[in-house]
Amino acid sequence: MIPDWTHRHPDTVHLIAFFDYGHLPEGPLRDISFESAAFADLVLTMLDDGPELAAGMRKFLEAKDCFVRAALATPQHRNDRLHVGPILTEPGQPT
Repeated sequence: MIPDWTHRHPDTVHLIAFFDYGHLPEGPLRDISFESAAFADLVLTMLDDGPELAAGMRKFLEAKDCFVRAALATPQHRNDRLHVGPILTEPGQPT
């Protein structure tokens, strides 16, 4: 069951929304995001709203994003990704 945090401070509600993982396919990215969301939920059950909670949640969100990027960089995941082409092209080359 997904906890309802709507009664919490708007900063808390704003930050916890970024821990959603329902849009991710099964695999390492979803697993990392799920565990991060579970920890964020645990912290919210233990602590009251306040500036330090908001700062900690923001920093943990940054850490979760780093963990997801690390998973993207693993050779196993790199081989599974769909290659969509370069973001930047050489001058004069078609995009």
